[in-house]
Amino acid sequence: MPEPTHKSVRNALGVFEAFRRLGFSTHDIFILAGTDARTGEVRLTVKLETQDKTFFVGVGPMPTTEEMTEGYKWWNDKSIDPYLKALPFEGCELFRDGGSTMLVMELKARGFVLPLNTN
Repeated sequence: MPEPTHKSVRNALGVFEAFRRLGFSTHDIFILAGTDARTGEVRLTVKLETQDKTFFVGVGPMPTTEEMTEGYKWWNDKSIDPYLKALPFEGCELFRDGGSTMLVMELKARGFVLPLNTN
């Protein structure tokens, strides 16, 4: 099964993986659709909800249902090597040019405690 092709789906999986690598439970990470308050455009968003706080990362325009399904099937396919599942994180455009450092700084600034490898 090939890696998801839609950029927003790959970015969403990359952000999901970033939160997971920081030690947050997968039960606290959600991929959802949200409306941009400025533009009214429906966008794909990753939500972290834990420690009595909520943090959102907008990842791009909303893909089609088929593209979302393709991404979910790929992510949940147990036959895919876990190394390959790291590819969306490695290629996530949101983490280029220091974006991962900015994510950590923003989480800390909002009072999140990074659990790192505790789960």
